[in-house]
Amino acid sequence: MKSLKKFIFKLRPFWIFIYFGPYMVWFMQLEKQRPVKFWVHSKLDDIIPFNEYFIIPYLAWFGYVALVVLLLFVNPRYLKFFKEGHPLYNIFKNNDEEDYYKCCELLMLGMTTALFTFTFFNSGQNLRPEVVPLNNVFSKAVANLYSFDTSTNVFPSLHVYNAVVVTYSFWTSNLINTLKEPLRSILKGFSLHLCIMIILSTVFLKQHSVVDIYGAFGMFAIMYLLDVRLFHRKSYKSIKEKRIS
Repeated sequence: MKSLKKFIFKLRPFWIFIYFGPYMVWFMQLEKQRPVKFWVHSKLDDIIPFNEYFIIPYLAWFGYVALVVLLLFVNPRYLKFFKEGHPLYNIFKNNDEEDYYKCCELLMLGMTTALFTFTFFNSGQNLRPEVVPLNNVFSKAVANLYSFDTSTNVFPSLHVYNAVVVTYSFWTSNLINTLKEPLRSILKGFSLHLCIMIILSTVFLKQHSVVDIYGAFGMFAIMYLLDVRLFHRKSYKSIKEKRIS
């Protein structure tokens, strides 16, 4: 048993990558036709027009989440091929593994909570346009998205939640906060702008209701309190003091 626990702990840096497989199996099962328990709608949804050009930030979400996780993952202390003197060593030498674990834990906590929510309270929306005019490459991309992504399992929006998590993790990481100006401000500004565009894309593409965005932010607040305030109270306090000093 001790050897098993030791082995599992050694895999800690790779938990998020291992988690992704079971998560996708569970999620794809939920995407199959199931009766909707409640329909999500807000009066704001009727005001927001459909805009196919928001497919760009919507799809950029996949690369954005993966990139931030990988950037925080790269750590010379446990990736032995990054020896001191290697060009990439100087870029990532200030990476703090707690930043990576914080990001992964927030992602896994929120995604698992959402899966349980989808399982027992399947939500749906009727916001998509009946016909998507296929007059450009962007509208065709939206039509393809609609063809395999159902309009169920929408509350809370994981697109919004994960974007907020990785933006928060990036902004508070040692990796970004040890950079010199103006590079630090440029990268922070870019990540924030991309996050906002991703959030807007969910409603302009009629993938989500405004209510789903509220749910995502509410879930982030709860997961933040659980993870940062409860599980990492001492470690994050020491990190904060280290960065201030």
